[in-house]
Amino acid sequence: MTSRSSSGSRGPRCAVGILRVVYLALLSTVAGGCAKVLGVDDYENGPGSGGSEAPDGATVSLPLLPAIPDSDHVATCTACVKDQCSDLRATCVGSPRCRAMLACQGRCRDPACLVACADALPRSFDFEALFACAYGTGCDCVSKCKEECGAGVNWECSGRYRWPFRDPKTISVAVHLTTFGLAGSGPLSYPKGVDIAPCNDLFLTGPSRSDFGCGAWVPVGDYGNVRVPLGPAESVFSLRGRERHRIYPRPIAQDGPLELSVDSLLPDNAFVYTLSLIGGFDPKLGTLTAYHFDCLGQMASSMISLVPTGSAHRFYLGGVPTADQPGPAPGFYNVSPGPAVVEAVADGAPPSQRPVVVAPGALTTVYLYPAE
Repeated sequence: MTSRSSSGSRGPRCAVGILRVVYLALLSTVAGGCAKVLGVDDYENGPGSGGSEAPDGATVSLPLLPAIPDSDHVATCTACVKDQCSDLRATCVGSPRCRAMLACQGRCRDPACLVACADALPRSFDFEALFACAYGTGCDCVSKCKEECGAGVNWECSGRYRWPFRDPKTISVAVHLTTFGLAGSGPLSYPKGVDIAPCNDLFLTGPSRSDFGCGAWVPVGDYGNVRVPLGPAESVFSLRGRERHRIYPRPIAQDGPLELSVDSLLPDNAFVYTLSLIGGFDPKLGTLTAYHFDCLGQMASSMISLVPTGSAHRFYLGGVPTADQPGPAPGFYNVSPGPAVVEAVADGAPPSQRPVVVAPGALTTVYLYPAE
């Protein structure tokens, strides 16, 4: 189904990439109290150290961790990352891009802060590798410190952060589409004829499959890359190709990158094929999948609910419909098209809710983040 960024953040594959702004004022506020907590005193500037040179020649210590976990995970996470991720961190401090991202996201403890850094700085694959070593919960970026760093269960930011206000002018979003779920994971080279459009959610009510409420359709380029202009009232994306797809991503405030993961549109897509085998599956109704991310943009194992449920039935990616139980990628089929509310509940976290408009004859994907 999404923040490179965001939240965070990267999408379900590697959510540091999901989360691509709390603005610099917030970042500087967060930075002030973090150095001692993160143990950066152990990495003072010098040959082979974690420090970086400031413009005036002064030294600046870098955080040890690529982001700040909940307070009860800081000590164990720090020890584990020192032991399990030291080579990746050494590689990171040798890269200017990685050092810049570590200096920024290493002082973040919520998805909006992670997105701010990803919006402001160039992408660093070295940093993403370090982040995944500590916190990764995706299928191809599993943490080596999952328990120690609380990967997917950091909720301390709940009720303590805010997504930034949307820039009132049209912005330009550099979308990168990846595939996730039964179709596998990795960059997509989309077949020709697949398009993406930004949509105004207020005009998507009702059972119509028309494009009313959506902006201009833009062809998706090779490897799933496309730049999409987003008007002030547009916050949802529609995809069209062999299948229809509507995506509710993380909040978007300004120009920047956005990674989205999808489960449809490929000609040999196992996701659509599996649903077609379910007894009673009605392709004219809606299908919905939802992802719940923790404070560091990592996918959580949560109970997802849909209101109203109507005649909808629950399923879990990777198999046929199952009974209600927490899982990383739950969904519903035979959903009545129109307005609904998706709610995610994880242990230790307040409920996260998001109003959506379920698309008929299409897959609707919803990203949920910690409650503000």
